[in-house]
Amino acid sequence: MDIENTMDKMQRMGASKDVKRLINVLKDEEWDVREKVAEALGETGDATAVESLIEALKDENMGVQKDAKKALQRIQKRHI
Repeated sequence: MDIENTMDKMQRMGASKDVKRLINVLKDEEWDVREKVAEALGETGDATAVESLIEALKDENMGVQKDAKKALQRIQKRHI
C-alpha cells in the first residue's frame, strides 16, 4: 500500500470517529446544540448518521427536525 492510500484511509478513520462523536451529541439537552449537530452531520455526508438523523426527525424542536431532514437529504444526494 502506498503512502497516499494509507493517508486517505487514516483520514477516513478519523472522520468516522468524529461522526460517532457528533451522533452522541445529537442527544444533547440543548436544542440549539442538537440543531447544529444535525447540520454538521449532513455536511459530513456519512451514511452512518442516517439512523440517528431519522430519530432526530421526531425531536421536540422543529428547528432540529428541519436540520435533520436537510442533513438526510444531503447524505442521500452523496450516495446516489
